[in-house]
Amino acid sequence: MAFNGTGTFVRIYNWVTDKINSVPITASRMDAEMDGMATGLSTCITKDGRTTITADLPLNSHKLTGLAVGSARTDSINVGQVQDGQFTYLGTTGGAADAYTLSPNPAITAYVAPMRFRAKIATTNATTTPYLQISGIGTPASDAVIKKLAADKSEVAVIVGDMVANGIYEFQRNSGNTAWILLNPENQIATGYLDSDLINNLAITTSVGSSALTVALKTKAGNDPSTSEPIQISFRSSTASSGTYTTRNVTAATSVVVSSGSTLGTAAAVAANLYVYALDNAGTVEVGISYYLFPDNSIQSSTAEGGAGAADSATVLYSATARSSVPVRLIGVINITEATAGAWVSNATTVTSNPTKFVASKINLETISTATASSSASIAFTNLTDAYSAYEFEFINVLPANNAVMLTGQYSTDNGVTWLNSSYLQRKNNATTSDADGSYTDKTTGLTISGRDGDANSGAGNNATRGGINGKFWLFNPSNASAYKGANWYVHFSNSTSFNYYARVEGIGLYTGSTSAINAIRFIFKSANTDTNNGNIASGSIILRGRR
Repeated sequence: MAFNGTGTFVRIYNWVTDKINSVPITASRMDAEMDGMATGLSTCITKDGRTTITADLPLNSHKLTGLAVGSARTDSINVGQVQDGQFTYLGTTGGAADAYTLSPNPAITAYVAPMRFRAKIATTNATTTPYLQISGIGTPASDAVIKKLAADKSEVAVIVGDMVANGIYEFQRNSGNTAWILLNPENQIATGYLDSDLINNLAITTSVGSSALTVALKTKAGNDPSTSEPIQISFRSSTASSGTYTTRNVTAATSVVVSSGSTLGTAAAVAANLYVYALDNAGTVEVGISYYLFPDNSIQSSTAEGGAGAADSATVLYSATARSSVPVRLIGVINITEATAGAWVSNATTVTSNPTKFVASKINLETISTATASSSASIAFTNLTDAYSAYEFEFINVLPANNAVMLTGQYSTDNGVTWLNSSYLQRKNNATTSDADGSYTDKTTGLTISGRDGDANSGAGNNATRGGINGKFWLFNPSNASAYKGANWYVHFSNSTSFNYYARVEGIGLYTGSTSAINAIRFIFKSANTDTNNGNIASGSIILRGRR
């Protein structure tokens, strides 16, 4: 026994002790001692690398220093190689798009789970079945296909563009040792705890054909949703008293069709915002559409579009099949104008996906259209619908062609074929820079918005330098067929050029001729003391806005 159990060399004999004890030196004792030394030397590690290690070497918390750079799979590696990622970053792929190759040095000898590598992709993947062959191993189409993980951690196909040229991606061998898992695809599938307001990987497209409008859900890449490329939408509970939510995956083509003849409450040649909704039908996501803006993440009921041109209400939510009290999400806004209401031949001019923040600023007041005058006899707004509870008209530098005239508003119940010319009640305060407020009641043939009847000089002047008429006029609930229609206004302007005064008028008005729905209004200049139309609107604009 040359070494004891702790690595200390132990001699067999002690020559001094043998002398004292008169023990003679013999050949057998010398051989035994020298054989022990030979065994001890043979057990040591030689520096020229001749010794083959036969057991583990406990280094007792010490380091191997000065290691050369390893170059074979059986070599040791040093810290520098680890830091440099020498054997995990394999450089830029070779091969063609979707048939990627890598040739590391040293070469690997087999695919083993869960080995992991990083590489720069030379060309963007163009299919859903790209493969990565390393060191020429295997049959790529069957054992080197690149996949990714779905939200439920199952392996699914990648999508086109999940790997982009010059991007660096990480691949790990799957547990079945049959594929590579792309750990950082460009199109991530949301996982883990999903937000209650989540709308992920969603885009909206519109198309027209055979006078019908189709609104479809697409992924960010413009594809139909699928298991490998789902759209994810979180919905509130269908129970009003519950604050819980659920996230649904849309994994198949999903759309809604507005049939030929269905107007959705829109009017001919008038731009309309149509709102697109996702409905949670007990786990199946469906698409709804309406002219009306319903609260996001609310519970609503829908009416079947019907497919026969009967979806004509501006306040109804339409879907392919009627649904009762289902959670809905606002997922899109479409701005569209058709020459004939219900004949869907012109595609949307603007499409906004996931518009919650965009719409939030428009819930109270939404711009519908702007009319600009150029020697116009009047400015009329038709097709006022029940999509809005109130309408606001903003006057910007509305200048009369003639001097000392009054801007007048008149209603119509037949969309502007005839204009109501009686039964208006009104009261207003009128003041200029030269006098105090005065209250006046004017004629009943229209609502006198500027000036006061009985005083021609209180009318608006036609001096362009003084800016024309500026202000606002509000018409409330015009589609209500069971009550009179009220309005109020506030304007300011320069008086007749005979008087260099700046005036303001605040007024209220009520039409009492009938309770019929008002669907049009016009603004026209009239002479004081008469019901005579007096001159054109030389210039200026009026902005129409609606309040939901």
